[in-house]
Amino acid sequence: MAKRFTDTDKWRKQFIRGLQGAYKLLWLYILDECDHAGIWHIEMDIAELRIGNKLNIDEARKQFKGHIVEFNNKWFIPDFIEFQYGTLNPENRAHNSVIERLRKYNLYSKNKLLKSPLQGVKDKDKEKDKDMVKEKDKEGFDEFWGLYPRKINKKDSEQKWIKLKDEERIKIIETLPAWLKQFSDPQFIPHPTTYINQRRWEDEIQQPKAISKLSREDQMKLYGHPL
Repeated sequence: MAKRFTDTDKWRKQFIRGLQGAYKLLWLYILDECDHAGIWHIEMDIAELRIGNKLNIDEARKQFKGHIVEFNNKWFIPDFIEFQYGTLNPENRAHNSVIERLRKYNLYSKNKLLKSPLQGVKDKDKEKDKDMVKEKDKEGFDEFWGLYPRKINKKDSEQKWIKLKDEERIKIIETLPAWLKQFSDPQFIPHPTTYINQRRWEDEIQQPKAISKLSREDQMKLYGHPL
C-alpha cells in the first residue's frame, strides 16, 4: 500500500472549498488513486461506486478547470507533483521514475513540467528543427576534415566552418586537393583554423618548385615563413 503526504491545509484553500460535495470527494479520490506521477486513468463509473455519488465528467472538468491536464482518457494533476516532490530533480533517484513517466506522455521537458502533451510535442519538434539547422550549418565540414591532412583543433575548425558562406565551402572542397599539392612537406601545411582564418582557398595555386629554388617571397607565400 502506497503512503503519500496529505495537505492538512487543503480545507482552507479556495479551490477545495469551492468544489461541490461529490466533486470534492472525487478530487480527494483522484489524489489517492492516481499513479506516482500524478496521472489518473479516467474511470468515472468506478469512482461513482467507490464514492457513492452520481458524477458527471463534464461537470468534473468544469469544477477542476485549471488543475487538471487531460490527454488520452487520462488526467494529469500538476499540483500533485509539486506537493509530493517539490521541484523534480533529474539527479534525485527517487524522482527519476516520475520524470520518465511524465516524459512518456510529453509532460516534462527541459527540467520542467509542461502545460499539456501538445506543448511537449512542439518542444520536441523545435529541437528537431534546431538539430536540422545545426547539421545544415556544418554541411561539407566532414568532407573538408577528411581531405585536410593536419587533424588539429577539430572543434575550433568546425566553428570557423559554420561561419562560412555556402559558396566559400564549395570553393574550398573544389580547390583544396590542388592547393595541398603545393607543399612538398606536410609539416608546412598550416593548421586548418589558420587555413580558414587566412582564406587560403583564395591563394593563387602554383606548381610545386624545388625548395632550394624558391625565393624568400615564394616561401612566405606558400608556407607563411621562410625555410
